[in-house]
Amino acid sequence: MSKTTKIGKGGHYLKPLMVQCALAAIKSTKKHPYFYYKYLTLKKRRGHKKAIIAIARKMLVAIYHMIRDDKDFAPIDYEQVVTRKQSQKELNLTNIIEFLGEHGVDPETIRTVETQCSQAGQAGEGTKTSKPKKSPQKKQPKSKTAATPTEQKPAKRRGRPPKSPQTKSQSSTQPAAVTA
Repeated sequence: MSKTTKIGKGGHYLKPLMVQCALAAIKSTKKHPYFYYKYLTLKKRRGHKKAIIAIARKMLVAIYHMIRDDKDFAPIDYEQVVTRKQSQKELNLTNIIEFLGEHGVDPETIRTVETQCSQAGQAGEGTKTSKPKKSPQKKQPKSKTAATPTEQKPAKRRGRPPKSPQTKSQSSTQPAAVTA
């Protein structure tokens, strides 16, 4: 069962109010960063607009439960969301081997990875690879003959085209239709 991403048209007064509240809540990064962190994770997957609507809905559901149960705002995942670790582990041989061991990879495969990585590290230490520098490319001046006035497209006009003088004179010379 997949969750829908469509936004209903109901709540003409409530929806804009909740969107404004959600926008204010994601700006509060120091005092109450819960909705800000939730917004960041949603924005990566869904984009800004849908993330804002999702935060507004989360706030509305939280308000409903606070009123119904007569309790303060205390989400279950508050500590996980607020105290999440931003830094990732450095990618080196010991961390890779530790990761493989934690995820149940057999010891023979771990030894193979360890020997291959250590051999590649020893071979790579002797040779120093440097990136070749890009040479600056000179810009060529535009030739004046390339864009002549005859080749340029006329500017597009918006709206109704003006009546030409021929159509005015033709309409006055035509006799009116006789109705019987």
